[in-house]
Amino acid sequence: MADILLVHGSCHGAWCWYEVVPRLTARGHRVRVLDLPGHGADQTPIGQVTLEAYAQAIAVACADQTVLVGHSMGGYAITAAALLVPDQITRLVYLCAYVPQDGVTLAQMRGKAPTQPLLPAIRKAADGHSFTVDPALAPGIFYHDCTPEHVAFALPRLCPQPIAPTETALHNLARIATIPRRYIRCLEDRTIPPAFQVTMTADWPEKEVQEMGCGHSPFFAAPDGLARRLDQAITGWPMAASVFDSPLYAKLFPTGEAGRLFSDSAALRAMLLVEGALAKVQGEAGVIPQISAAAIHRATLEIQIDPGAIASETGWNGVSVPGLVATFRKEMNAPEHAQYVHWGATSQDIIDTGLMLRLRQLLALAETALTALLGKLADQAKTEYPTLPDNLFDLHAQLGHAPQNARRFVARVRAL
Repeated sequence: MADILLVHGSCHGAWCWYEVVPRLTARGHRVRVLDLPGHGADQTPIGQVTLEAYAQAIAVACADQTVLVGHSMGGYAITAAALLVPDQITRLVYLCAYVPQDGVTLAQMRGKAPTQPLLPAIRKAADGHSFTVDPALAPGIFYHDCTPEHVAFALPRLCPQPIAPTETALHNLARIATIPRRYIRCLEDRTIPPAFQVTMTADWPEKEVQEMGCGHSPFFAAPDGLARRLDQAITGWPMAASVFDSPLYAKLFPTGEAGRLFSDSAALRAMLLVEGALAKVQGEAGVIPQISAAAIHRATLEIQIDPGAIASETGWNGVSVPGLVATFRKEMNAPEHAQYVHWGATSQDIIDTGLMLRLRQLLALAETALTALLGKLADQAKTEYPTLPDNLFDLHAQLGHAPQNARRFVARVRAL
């Protein structure tokens, strides 16, 4: 269906895509990967690695009509390549990646993020030309939701990251503004803060953005879900099911932070938290083994389930809980403990309690917004009160209007 070139991020290589390639191939796509200069099997000396060299390598690998997928730092690399060969690029897909701004380097973009989770792990080389990531910290930053096998596979393959490409800005991005683009946010990312991924795509049409409930390495943590999202990025996201999902009408019904509480990912996350709390209480009560309760509770905080992965089971069962429980048990990879997940519970118990958790958060958001609104109204009242005629309320009384409520309001304003 499409020619796809997968481009890795900082310190990584083509090796990171090995789980995703066969899954995309099975969907009918022609899939290719490459090692950027100075990464993986490429032997380019660090001193010769530049953003231009990245772009040239990608451009050479492009076919006549190629979809470029850039992970993390790869967002800059695929954009630079698109500037070189725009007629050969049919789509740019940014996977929890930095989206270049005109005249802004990647290092400057990173500095705009509200937090810097990667910074404590960076170890700069003595010559100042590259950096590595502390292998003791890399699992928690890059692979916190990946299997131990994936972590063991990745750590020895991480390489020094040349600094020059991260300190080079791109210009004239308007030249490629007509190339379709998509963004896949990773909501549990510990490298590029999810809030910053939202900021970078805040002005993108909603139809151009999708989300995954995983960390910075979805190619390991959720390869099936990632393949599905990439396929949808090429063939089109699923049709909007409500006005809140509609690119045409969503702005008429803005939901802000509240909307995220009612996404599929948020629903599954809430139900897993309920399963974890249930197991913890059952362990304390002696209903299930305490060691299993602890393992289940811990796993519900660590494991992310892609909503698309249980779509078939949900369609078959009519509710999402059986598929969620079955998938979660499998992901735990500990059948001796997983057998106690959902012990004695019903689907309705989990669905309703998970909904209550989200409604509690919704009420907190509503209370915060209402408090802010009342504060602004009070400020406005303080400003406007001196301009009211002294006999305003007497006039209202003469016209037959009861001024009691108005007088109470004024009294409260005076007391502020």
